[in-house]
Amino acid sequence: MNVHSVNNHEEALIWFNLRIDEYLQKEFDDDINESVKYFVQKYWKEIVDLPASSTGRYHHKTENLKPYGLLNHTLRVVYLTKELGIEEIGYPAGYDKWKNNRSIKMAIAAAFLHDFGKVEDFGAQHGKETVRMLTEVEGKHPLPPEVLSMCKHHMHNWSFIHCVEVWDRIVAYADYLASRPSIHLSEVTYLVKEGQQHVLGTSTNHK
Repeated sequence: MNVHSVNNHEEALIWFNLRIDEYLQKEFDDDINESVKYFVQKYWKEIVDLPASSTGRYHHKTENLKPYGLLNHTLRVVYLTKELGIEEIGYPAGYDKWKNNRSIKMAIAAAFLHDFGKVEDFGAQHGKETVRMLTEVEGKHPLPPEVLSMCKHHMHNWSFIHCVEVWDRIVAYADYLASRPSIHLSEVTYLVKEGQQHVLGTSTNHK
């Protein structure tokens, strides 16, 4: 498992923004890149301390840490969204053309933002709460409607929130796979690993 051992919340934010730049390159995706970073910054104080699950039943151990658990989960979903997206558009895994594909980039943006609604609601409707949060700032950093739809429907595999659009399903499947405790993704660089939470995050509390 690749791990970036951040020492405080400020360093975590810097490092997380670098991961956004890695997946949403400014030279191709400046509008989406800046919008995702805007919402990460806006809700950072709330999301940084959250685990991915309120119960810890379904997620990988790295996703149930406090702090950084939800962010670890997010990075797993982003990676899986990219891989599933590459297969959908027909390019072999690892082929660089995904960097120029708008559909994959919108799906990756949704993967970065899909669980922000857990700030208010850990239930099955948190996708709808995410959309509310992402649209409450009128005229500032608007996200494409496709991104909002993917966020809204990402609980497709967990509830009766049905989705028919292929990219909605891709983000939903990536989220579902990322939450499987038995799936290990050595390619993902997590913010912290299990066993570090007693060292990290406690010295800097922004809540």
